[in-house]
Amino acid sequence: AIAKSLSRVSNTRLSMVVDVDAEQGQGLARDYRVPWSPTLSEAADLSDVDAVYIAIPHLLHSALIQEAVSYGKHIMVEKPLATTVEAATRAVVAAHQAKVKLSVSFNQRYFAHILRARELIQEGVLGRLLGVQLTVHVDRGADYWAGGTDWRASWEESGGGYFFNTGCHNLDWLRFVTGQEITEVSAMYATVDSLAAVDDTMCLSLRYGNGALGTINCASCVR
Repeated sequence: AIAKSLSRVSNTRLSMVVDVDAEQGQGLARDYRVPWSPTLSEAADLSDVDAVYIAIPHLLHSALIQEAVSYGKHIMVEKPLATTVEAATRAVVAAHQAKVKLSVSFNQRYFAHILRARELIQEGVLGRLLGVQLTVHVDRGADYWAGGTDWRASWEESGGGYFFNTGCHNLDWLRFVTGQEITEVSAMYATVDSLAAVDDTMCLSLRYGNGALGTINCASCVR
């Protein structure tokens, strides 16, 4: 999906596919008529590679970011940035020191309805922000946690459950739409009805800088 998107815009093009899985990597490279490599170092040697898009399991994000940074490449990485605060900090510090851009791909804030909601709030249509309530209830079956994506079910490899994997999009556009930063959070999580070790339910209470309060209820086991 990322490769297809890159091919549809005028100011970006795919220069190389890097994947340790030769069959998968070579297949994608053939589809887009670009070279393939099992390592990032070969891509770093190409003069027309300005940036690296990282879309791999979460546990590997920080190390690959730091490797790309060492080659002086800008980076866009799939959310979340890393599995721990420490790993995320290492990635951010490395990017700052190398003076390269490091961006997390929170693409939902660019959806048309999200942009319009932000405009309406900025125009004062809803008045003063006194609170926020967000409910995200989805049904993620066994296939979401198994097969080629079984790393999602692991605390070590994924870093968290559905909210950490996908619900973080909602948290991002909530910040974007309201224009308010969250200053205080309390949360509870549980694994209610899935085979995963990680959580499938999360409840958060939020306090904003302007004093407003908010709640987020997120679950991936709602049938």
